[in-house]
This record gives sequence, structure tokens and C-alpha cells, in this order.
Amino acid sequence: EGVDGMLTVDPFKVISSFISLQNIESIDRVEIEIEGQLYTMEIKREAITNDSGEADNKATYYYNGNIVQEDVFKNVYQVMIAAGYDAEMKEAVDTEGLTPFITISYHGEGKLLNKTSYLPYNESFYIIDNGGQVRFFADKRKIDNIADRIMKFSKSE
Repeated sequence: EGVDGMLTVDPFKVISSFISLQNIESIDRVEIEIEGQLYTMEIKREAITNDSGEADNKATYYYNGNIVQEDVFKNVYQVMIAAGYDAEMKEAVDTEGLTPFITISYHGEGKLLNKTSYLPYNESFYIIDNGGQVRFFADKRKIDNIADRIMKFSKSE
């Protein structure tokens, strides 16, 4: 094996384990579709002058058009971006005709930054489709937790 073993790289072991790690500072809106139902999370920022006369930014957080607490918003957002690749597909899977369980689209600066869909596979995994070649699975329990947190829009206990 020797040198050949060192030259053979397993891509799954060297990629980032995060599916769509998006910096919240670059996000204006997140659209989440869960089984056909659309949910939106938005951040509206405005420049203000603080008490010291310095320029500052004020962010207001929204869920489905209603103002929400920053900590709840950021807690749900953290759960969303923490989704990870859990397993590599050993062979190609036909995704033709599959309807995503959940699709998360991140928008910033007037454009789509990232869109990821989670397609049903089996009782343990969803297929991850982020617009490229479909190669990975996500743990079904973790993705179901994301959907639950979005639908309830709740902070973790």
C-alpha cells in the first residue's frame, strides 16, 4: 500500500461536514418549504446613530412577517445551519419524481446564496440535493428536528 494509500483521498473525510453553513450577517431572508408549506425568516437591518454619535446597525428579526425575539430567531437559525453530511452514497440513487420533505433557500444582497433540498430516502436518511450531483445523506432525525423547530419557531429548551 505505502505511497498509494497516502495518495488516495476519501473526499467525504476532507469536505466540510456542514451542508450549508451561511453567515447570518450575509443573510436577509430564508425561505423554508416543508411539505408544501412556506415559512420565511427575515432580517431587516437599518443604519442608526447610537447615543455616542457613532453609526451602528439595528437588526429586526421576522418569522412569517411577524417580529420575533432575536435569541429565538438565532437559535432556530443555528439549528438550520448545523445540518451536516452524515453518510456518503456508495452508489447512485434515482431521485426522479421525489418531492422534497424540506427545502431551505438562503438569500442575501438580492440574490439566492444557497438552496438545499432534503428528499425522502428511508427511515434513517434523507438525500441531500443542493443543486449539484447528489452524493450524500443527512440523518433523518436531525432534519426532522430542523423542520419541527421551524414550524413551531421555538428556542431549544
